[in-house]
Amino acid sequence: MASFKKFNLPFGNTNYPSSGEVTIYTQTAAQSSVVVGLSVSNKTEFDLPCDVWILKGGGSTKHYLAKSRRVPAGETVQLIDSGQKLVLSADSSVNDVVKVNAPTLDGGSATTFSCWLSIYEDVNS
Repeated sequence: MASFKKFNLPFGNTNYPSSGEVTIYTQTAAQSSVVVGLSVSNKTEFDLPCDVWILKGGGSTKHYLAKSRRVPAGETVQLIDSGQKLVLSADSSVNDVVKVNAPTLDGGSATTFSCWLSIYEDVNS
């Protein structure tokens, strides 16, 4: 049975953009899910870039929803809104994964962004 879930996860890494990616969501096995909303919020006082991508089927190719997308200080950018949908699929061996990355300030450890993900999980395909 399908269920609606929301996730709010912080991210930011001192080694942006080369490493430090954060997994926001991993598709459950043997079902599909529909992403109905995805936004990123800059929690700092500075305009900063962020990356958001999908790894399809456990592969290594990044399918970007945002690449070095500058988000103004203290603002939220919607990458997927109510007019769009993104289907994440899975089978018994490989799953789609949503990942993000962004810099921290001056190499500090404080996260700079939050990612909001709204999803209908376990939808029959």
